[in-house]
Amino acid sequence: MATTNNMAKSQRSHHQVVCNAASLQLLLWAIVLFAFFGRTSALTVCKNYIGFVALPDTDRIGGDINCPVSTDEGFLRCRADPSCKSFITYLGCYQRSPIVLNTSIGSCLWYKPNCRAISGYSVTSDVDRDGDDIGSFGDLDTAAGRCNADPTCAAFNQLGFTKRSAAPLIQRTGYCFYSKQTTACKPILGYIVTPDMDRSGGDEIGFFGNDTANACSANPSCKEFNQTGWLKRGSGSLIPRPGNCLYAKQTVCKPIPGYSAQPDVDQSDPDGDDTIGAFPPVDNATSICNADSTCMGFNQLGVAKRSTTPLVKKQGACFYKKQTVCKPIPGYVATPDVDYTDGDVIGNFGNNASNVCSADNTCVGFNHLGVARTTITYINNLYVRSFADRPGYCFYSKQSVCNPIPGYNAIPDVDRTVDDIVCSTAVNTAVCDADPSCRSVLFYAGQQQGGCTKRSVAPLTKVIGFCLYVKKTVCRDIGGYTVTPDVDHDGDDISVGGTVNNCTSDAACVAFSTSNGGTLGSSKRSAAPLVAKPGNCFYVKKTACQSIAGYTAISDYDREGDDSGSYNSTSAAATSCTADPTCVAFNQRGITKRSTIPQIPKAGSCLYVKDTPGVCCVFIPTNAYTWQLVCNTPNNIPGAAPFPPSTTIGTLTAAPGQSALCSGRFPSPMSVPYYLLPANETRLYSSPNGVKCASQFSNFYQSVSPDGSFVVRCTN
Repeated sequence: MATTNNMAKSQRSHHQVVCNAASLQLLLWAIVLFAFFGRTSALTVCKNYIGFVALPDTDRIGGDINCPVSTDEGFLRCRADPSCKSFITYLGCYQRSPIVLNTSIGSCLWYKPNCRAISGYSVTSDVDRDGDDIGSFGDLDTAAGRCNADPTCAAFNQLGFTKRSAAPLIQRTGYCFYSKQTTACKPILGYIVTPDMDRSGGDEIGFFGNDTANACSANPSCKEFNQTGWLKRGSGSLIPRPGNCLYAKQTVCKPIPGYSAQPDVDQSDPDGDDTIGAFPPVDNATSICNADSTCMGFNQLGVAKRSTTPLVKKQGACFYKKQTVCKPIPGYVATPDVDYTDGDVIGNFGNNASNVCSADNTCVGFNHLGVARTTITYINNLYVRSFADRPGYCFYSKQSVCNPIPGYNAIPDVDRTVDDIVCSTAVNTAVCDADPSCRSVLFYAGQQQGGCTKRSVAPLTKVIGFCLYVKKTVCRDIGGYTVTPDVDHDGDDISVGGTVNNCTSDAACVAFSTSNGGTLGSSKRSAAPLVAKPGNCFYVKKTACQSIAGYTAISDYDREGDDSGSYNSTSAAATSCTADPTCVAFNQRGITKRSTIPQIPKAGSCLYVKDTPGVCCVFIPTNAYTWQLVCNTPNNIPGAAPFPPSTTIGTLTAAPGQSALCSGRFPSPMSVPYYLLPANETRLYSSPNGVKCASQFSNFYQSVSPDGSFVVRCTN
């Protein structure tokens, strides 16, 4: 106890002498803000941007690095640029210094606190935890290392004092408080999750156990819930709670063609100068706005506006911004209602602008009139495209080139604008690989070092000049199941928290959803419809189809329609189909078919396709750079050799206009990198080997097992 008290006393003595650059800067802020905001009127509500402190009704003139028009894009650029200290509402301008401020009613300025990021920890400025000290280690890096190695350590501050708990916190100007990130919160569609936070008591609606998401979605009064099962009205104060996950309901805005919907915001117009009128409901407002060239948007109440800025936070609101429809041009990203005004005009090339720009390395894009431009603005040796509002215009930016990174899928010109784990010049994919909670990494296009790791990959926002690298999900094979990565089926849970064995032994279970390899997940009564869920593996039970001579069984698929007869058993259907040259297949219900395409997924079904001779070819590497094409029927295929005797190969089922299937086993495991495959092969998900259909076929379906056995279904 004495040791703890001495440490606390020692830390308090440190508090008295802390007067660093951050403290001086914050003191200047306080003086300026007092001068500016000594008034009684309500302050503008500023959107919360993680890692920044918001100053309402404030602006800074000058010192701009760039002005990308969108405040969200200004946040992204400022976060990624070490020289940026702040950004503002107006045009999303981001700046090198947040000092020298001006009063600007309705505007917001966001500045970076002087707290550097540390991997594995969330940082909060201007707060501290009094007491609960474990030890004092002098500097941040040493304290972080000691806290990482100590399971009882929950946090530390910038003085190097490690802590046993991260709450309650007190206000302490100039301090940086680092809380260990130990909570991995699973994403839930329609909700924004915040780890290690909760809403204070008194606003609970009730306890709903494992069904909180569905219960909250069905209750208009519910705004939030936590992972322990409590539904909340969202009226209490936010409090730190290590290990907790707090889910906030996202407002769902009705999609309206020609308009982009922004949830939980509205256009601020206290004087009414920007308001055209109220035309409820939104369908009526849509018609009014479409016919009025001065109308730029409207909200969910049908109030039409001449301006779309500034936007302020308003829970439950939807603001609809009129959009110009830009025709797609291959190799370019279209941004409606803007033009690029920085840089030099190369020329006006009309309808030939895309060809001219593609051939010119200095060209960053062109507008719908064909005016192409170069750029004079650089950050990190990359072009920065800053747009100006221009209703009715379309600007086409060259699509960013994202270099391949093994184990990741690259998506150009997008970002996941929240859910950052850490942003640093030291960030690369190795940092994401080492963090189980990391799902994606954001880099400037063309770079693979210096960016932001993220906990999720959706929803995405268009951001020109960036590449989002998403971890490829690897799902292990489980006997008796077909697996699809990065999808899930919402609802229809039989049980939650069990293993795949629970599903296997339950006749009512048709699918199993898991994000940790099958050791823990949800058993499902239904396998459709599917929704995107990065990092998840969705297993659907395979139907056990009986073997019938002369036919290849395709489990969990059927052919709807094109029936030629109905029989009481599969054996009777097989006898009839074999004798009928127009019959090419039948299903487990004994219904014979004149064709096998198109096929549809159908759990529990078996489609038996008549075997007819056909061609199936496999590329087998003879060394790292040479491939040999081997086929079961090499006749008339230039360069093809027969399958080696050690290879087992099934017969491709094929008939004109029908489905075709090739199955077999590779002679030995191969480990040739994916990028060495020939360009015209069919790539198998878990194999470096290529399997292709003969030239008259196009690929339809493929799968491979760890033992090297494969199936390729083609169409003739």
